[in-house]
Amino acid sequence: MKLLVVIVNYGDDRNLKECLGSLSQLAPLFGGKTTIDVFVVNNGRNELKITNYKLRIKIIKTHRNLGFAAGVNRGLKMKNVKEYDWVWVLNPDTIIQNKEFTNLEFTNLDLNSGFDVWSPVIYQSDGRVWFAGGKLDKITGEPIIIRKEVENDGDCTWVSGCSMFVRPAVFAKIGLFDEKFFLFYEDVDFCLRAKKAGFKVGIVRDIPFYVMHKVSQSVRKIDGKEKYAIESKSKNYLIRKHWKFFWPTAKVISRIRSEKHKLTEQLNY
Repeated sequence: MKLLVVIVNYGDDRNLKECLGSLSQLAPLFGGKTTIDVFVVNNGRNELKITNYKLRIKIIKTHRNLGFAAGVNRGLKMKNVKEYDWVWVLNPDTIIQNKEFTNLEFTNLDLNSGFDVWSPVIYQSDGRVWFAGGKLDKITGEPIIIRKEVENDGDCTWVSGCSMFVRPAVFAKIGLFDEKFFLFYEDVDFCLRAKKAGFKVGIVRDIPFYVMHKVSQSVRKIDGKEKYAIESKSKNYLIRKHWKFFWPTAKVISRIRSEKHKLTEQLNY
């Protein structure tokens, strides 16, 4: 099996190196005949030096912050993804931990899951569930994260780009990530497009490792107000793109949330 891991890094070198260190410990789970290529898209001007990892790592320089979607796309364009069985889009603020006492092998996923785009259950560092599938609010069309433990694999509306596995056939049919999303909700859009094209999206629980997410570490360098503005813009674009009927309602809700955020900032100041 051939696996391509794409990680977009924006000045988060410490967490990135911890992520790569955890990835290097997983090699035995992928089997001796598995090839793992890691493309690190360095989404900034800083020099990034990666050494002493038992991984095939390629650093791709962008010299400026392209945003998440364009950063992932830059990595995907560096090589023909059709050469791989899976593409794994992974955040640098994640740690991959081996499950103890398991006989599962990663190579079995092709036979067992049946999904074309999927994510494992993602946990926070304190052990709580951070992501176990995504759905949409029936009134506003807004994305909602499911944060409760699941017992089995299952379909869902969207999965997080924090740890997303994609069959290359999906990219071949629907294209890459929409670069109009600078940050946030590009994963939701990608999954909705995949489902519309007939691909299956879901959560896979029975895998031989855990994915731990240090929540918000990748975007901590962004000012709070700027982050909220980017999030609101991306969400509005998502809903306008997929649910024009919900767009007026979503726009009002976003405006209310924005004003509430500004008030909170003023009170804290």
